[in-house]
Formats: sequence, structure tokens, C-alpha cells
Amino acid sequence: MTYGDFDRYIRERTFDVIGFQVFSYDLNSVKRHLALIKAASPRTVTVAGGAHPSGDPEGTLRYLADLDYAFQGEAEAGFPLFLDRLQAGSSDIGDVPGLALIIIVVCLMRSRL
Repeated sequence: MTYGDFDRYIRERTFDVIGFQVFSYDLNSVKRHLALIKAASPRTVTVAGGAHPSGDPEGTLRYLADLDYAFQGEAEAGFPLFLDRLQAGSSDIGDVPGLALIIIVVCLMRSRL
């Protein structure tokens, strides 16, 4: 499937979650696929697992900027729990086994006039 075919496929359907199995040699291809997904459907949750996210979850999330979550290690227990929480609309995902995410903390300071 070409990138154009993938783009059409994504645009013709609705997805809640799309996942990737990622090895190191897949990074550039996955990055391009993620960009297509987010351009077509920004609210679709993207998840990656596999050897690369397991070995370098933070680096994976930083390099794949359009990736929402990654799983480190075996995801047999964590992934179904993660999907259940998403389906329930819960933001309580901090205890999902193996789940990796980047939390951005923004500090705002009010200056006095």
C-alpha cells in the first residue's frame, strides 16, 4: 500500500484508535503514516508498541511527535485496560501497565504591573 493509498483509506473511514508495531527500521515510515492519520483525523488516538518503544519509550514519543501513547514491554494486560478506559471516557490511565506518555507541564507566571 502506498502512502497515497493509506491516506485515502484513512480519510474514507472513522477510527477511534490506530496502533503500530514498531521496530527501529520502521520509525520513518511510521512517522509519515502518523502525520497522514493526524491530518485526516486529529482526534484518532495513536498507539505504538514493539521493540523500539520498549527499548526507548521516551525517544519514540519525542521522535514520533504525532504519536499519542507507546507501550513498553508486553502489552497483553495494559492495552485492553487502556482501550477500556478510553471507551469509558476516563482520563485515569496512569496505572495502565507499560503505558508511556509525555506529560507537558506549562508554568504561567503573572507579572505585576
